[in-house]
Amino acid sequence: MDFNHRECCRAVKENCCAFGEMFYRDLWPKLEVFPSNVQKMLRKVEELHCLFHEEAKKIDTKNPDDETFRNVKDISLKLYTALISLQRELEGLDR
Repeated sequence: MDFNHRECCRAVKENCCAFGEMFYRDLWPKLEVFPSNVQKMLRKVEELHCLFHEEAKKIDTKNPDDETFRNVKDISLKLYTALISLQRELEGLDR
């Protein structure tokens, strides 16, 4: 059985991952209400999130390629780091 890859939800609204559904439903439409530094961070998260999905689709589950797998892990780490930075920035807005 092949792996059911999910979409980031940027253009396609079917088969989206849970994060993409939340991001494009709850945050992206409100982008302009955030300060410019947070907007920039949200754009970076969006870019990395969709890049993660595009790269993950290249993984052949029956014959995984080490380079592609490393790329996915690298993008995943960058996305995680961007999300942590965004969380800290948003928590600072509440103070």
